[in-house]
Amino acid sequence: MNIYEVVDKLAEKYHKGQLRKDGKEYITHPRAVVEIAISMYDSKVNYGTGLADELSIIKAVAVGHDILEDCAVTSEELREEMLKLCNNEKEVDNVIFFLDVLNKDNYKSYLSYIRWVKTTNLSTLVKLADLEHNLSDLKPGSLRDKYELAQYILNENIPNTGSKTE
Repeated sequence: MNIYEVVDKLAEKYHKGQLRKDGKEYITHPRAVVEIAISMYDSKVNYGTGLADELSIIKAVAVGHDILEDCAVTSEELREEMLKLCNNEKEVDNVIFFLDVLNKDNYKSYLSYIRWVKTTNLSTLVKLADLEHNLSDLKPGSLRDKYELAQYILNENIPNTGSKTE
């Protein structure tokens, strides 16, 4: 299995039984984020993987972006499971790195999270795709405002001075 197929399989396993607010199976969200991320992908941008098949890494990170945050698994446990299914340690480590960046539980505030996400092009791409999908069915209110502000910060050329501990 390639790295995307591995993470998709694990995302399906870990999100099993979870539902979105609209009642759909949760796995529909990460898979939609993959499609949005692919549509936003720009081959001229350096996404920082250092690997030839960068698009597979992007797809893997997109489909796995909520596993560490929403499921009972650590990055170390997920890494071990991934290595059992895919023997490419460099790809696995790349995906785990970006999943850790995208895990908002690692940050003191949502703002410090968004500012840290902005430090890499790949995490920015996936988070923008995630926000776009979340906003597609979100009613007006404070959560919509929060997500739109995050989109603004990620899209603008605002210098990043964020840290994980802000």
